[in-house]
Amino acid sequence: MLKNLSVLSLITLIVLTSAAILWRFPDYFEYGNSRVIEPWGDGYQAYHAYLYHIKNDTGYSHYAGMNYPFGDHVIPGNCQPLLSNAVKFLGLEHYALGIMHFSMLVSILLAAVFLWLIFMRLGLPGWVSVAAAIGIAFLSPQIHRMSTHYGLAHPEVVPVVFYLLLRWEEREDWRWALGLGLSIFIFAQIHFYFFAIMAFTITGYMGIRWLWRRDWKRLPRYALHYGLAVLLPFVFFNWWMNAGDPVNDRSGLPWGFFNYRAYPGGLLYSPFEPHWKWLGEHMLKLRHFDFEARNYIGLTAIAGLVLLVVALAKRRFDTVMPAEQPVDRRQWMIYTLVASAAILIFAFGIPFIIPGLEGLLNHTGPIRQFRSIGRFAWVFYYAVNIAAITAIYRVWGKKPLMMALPLAVLLFEAHAFAWDKDLRLDPIEEYEPGKRFTDLKEVNFAAYQSILPIPYFNLGSDQFWWDISGLVAQKSETISIQTGLPLSGSHLTRTSRSQTLKQLQLVTEPYRLPAILSDFPNKKPLLMAWDTIRHADFGQDFRHLLDGALLLYEKKEFRLYELPLESFQERIDRKIASIQRSMSGDALSARDGWLLSDSTARFVYRSFDDKPSDHPYSGAGGFKGVMNELSTLYDGPLPGDSAQAYVFSAWMYIDGDLNTRSDMEIQLYDPTSGEVRQSVRSQVKDKVKVFDANGWALIEWQVQAEQPGSAVRWTFLNKDLGKNELLLDELLIRPAGLDVYKHLEKGVWWNDRNYTVDGRW
Repeated sequence: MLKNLSVLSLITLIVLTSAAILWRFPDYFEYGNSRVIEPWGDGYQAYHAYLYHIKNDTGYSHYAGMNYPFGDHVIPGNCQPLLSNAVKFLGLEHYALGIMHFSMLVSILLAAVFLWLIFMRLGLPGWVSVAAAIGIAFLSPQIHRMSTHYGLAHPEVVPVVFYLLLRWEEREDWRWALGLGLSIFIFAQIHFYFFAIMAFTITGYMGIRWLWRRDWKRLPRYALHYGLAVLLPFVFFNWWMNAGDPVNDRSGLPWGFFNYRAYPGGLLYSPFEPHWKWLGEHMLKLRHFDFEARNYIGLTAIAGLVLLVVALAKRRFDTVMPAEQPVDRRQWMIYTLVASAAILIFAFGIPFIIPGLEGLLNHTGPIRQFRSIGRFAWVFYYAVNIAAITAIYRVWGKKPLMMALPLAVLLFEAHAFAWDKDLRLDPIEEYEPGKRFTDLKEVNFAAYQSILPIPYFNLGSDQFWWDISGLVAQKSETISIQTGLPLSGSHLTRTSRSQTLKQLQLVTEPYRLPAILSDFPNKKPLLMAWDTIRHADFGQDFRHLLDGALLLYEKKEFRLYELPLESFQERIDRKIASIQRSMSGDALSARDGWLLSDSTARFVYRSFDDKPSDHPYSGAGGFKGVMNELSTLYDGPLPGDSAQAYVFSAWMYIDGDLNTRSDMEIQLYDPTSGEVRQSVRSQVKDKVKVFDANGWALIEWQVQAEQPGSAVRWTFLNKDLGKNELLLDELLIRPAGLDVYKHLEKGVWWNDRNYTVDGRW
């Protein structure tokens, strides 16, 4: 009889959850294989990685769709390799888009099923288990990840781990430990953050259990089971991601650890619930949190948590977790709550956010790679909701109307949360038959080796952030999916520093022949995708690329150009010729070996040849400092007395992890009193103008002096790099608009740039 009731309860759960999914996502069943959730930014990049890998990559481990010609491994490439490789292997590429969308819908159903399994094993009746499972699944913070981070939109992950830990607690069998390891193997191939979240959960649970029970004699058994659950998948992924991956210069300290964290407010209230919206508008000043901090646990969980705390304070814990319950399941809940609370503390950034303890992060090894630590709060979300529902049932379970109230609140909030976000599917014009890029008669895509998007974007190295602007990313990624052409741009995770420098040199001001050209496998031209509106936001930064480009196609603000590889050298040659013409004319004034465009203007130049250096950029010496000590590159008068704009430039060696994240400050101060009149700050990454092929880059920073007669101080500091060397060279400070020239023995010098006569250095 009980078994039949359980089966009926499970069928009810599946039917109701499926109906709720159909109600919430009706267009997925109509347009799931032809439309997308997010046609821009992170969301569309996820589509590109997944679809490109299925349709165009020749293997199962490497993603070649971006960062051409290097590509990246499918794990940091965000390809969801479990799903994409299965689709590729089974030859289902024509259904790939729909399979991806339905995988997220099925994950909601799986989350409800595993939550139901947990509640049933904890002794809750079927109707309570069904209602609670559906409510917790739809209130999950991961539901909103469907808007852009599709790999993270799998709310079944933590319930699966909790269920397997519960079964392991009931029967300490190695097969359940192996099941945990298999679950990590599966879900880490959907998104690698799940490896860390699941490993933390298992480690916390087993660690708390071992300490709680003082199982010293059973330590070998713990070690064996932990090895099967965590270490075995760790060894596999470490081998898979490193064996065939030559990249050894990924950033060791990605930016965001102190920013993308959880906050108590993000757990206790939500801007997506009508009651919290009303309170925020009429009674309370509620803080708005970013994506990573929105981990609302719900009013029912808050009430249950209060109930647990009060019971614990009054030493009446057995009233909410009575002793007559099987002890293994009661212990499971205690260990789960304690472990999830410990993980929540980590999600808050503790102890690293405590003043003076920030440096501890540098000693956490691979944990630093998981910078969006707010996601670890998901473990607490599930743990506290399971515990709250169980505790409330133990107190009011014999009064169905009383028990129905917290369940109704949970379902109400779940509906408000899951239905608030716009997750409708959007059409993309170029997906329609007859309108695909492959239908264009004007372009022979097979004649090109890569797509160069302009405005150029490059994200993922944690050395530079060249963000996506306008429609060019969507259009170029669509071309890439449909034609198989990879992108020279990058929208990835933890990409190679040296590869990034080569990519940026390709699109910036003509100076040296881009080193990446020698990495290209052939001499085919590039296909340049151009946004005629947004490129203007970057001034002249990319306009030089039109010199030598051939227009192929134009529709509204989007254009396609052919960009021959020979044009890169030709642009350098024309730049040198232009400088030489200026230097040979009569418009410049000579002064002490320099040629100036304004005979009355002054400038400051320091070669640092008097400072010995093993690694100067130019000449016999260079400026050396220590990264975590304040280094003053210049402290002296400005080359002018008026309140005007000045250009500060210097060469810096940037081919070291985090070098470009060094802080710079320019202070303009009263030369008599020393009072600081004006201060501007930036990081090196935001002011790099020119890239050389040897790891050096030109910083060029224009600052408006607000008062006349100021002195200036230019300083550098990077607290994350310890005693590493800071290498700078060739300082130039000049009024904006002044051009400074000089003849070199084998070339010419202009505004802190040096060229050889033939354009090659």
